[in-house]
Amino acid sequence: MIFGKKNPGAATLVFHSFDGGGPAYTIVMDSDIVSRTSAHKYAKKNHAELEGAGYDVIFTFTGLKPGKADMTVEERSPIGDNLDHRYTVTVDPDLNVSIEPVE
Repeated sequence: MIFGKKNPGAATLVFHSFDGGGPAYTIVMDSDIVSRTSAHKYAKKNHAELEGAGYDVIFTFTGLKPGKADMTVEERSPIGDNLDHRYTVTVDPDLNVSIEPVE
């Protein structure tokens, strides 16, 4: 988990993928305690010229109201394993977000 510099109360999860069959990530969460955005960041500037270019999938979570919720990040790939990553998301009274993995 990474805490954002622009929004110090936000939390960020980063997952790796690649073009041409790398995993896609989907957030499954039945709660409105956070808003979320996602972005892709390629490792190399010439990614359009590369086959299988690697990139990070970046999810940023911003607190909307205090509370706790379960969250699953579904990792799905046509050429690899399908995995579920489970987390507990907590938003404190100051709207700071923390994300902890569930064993």
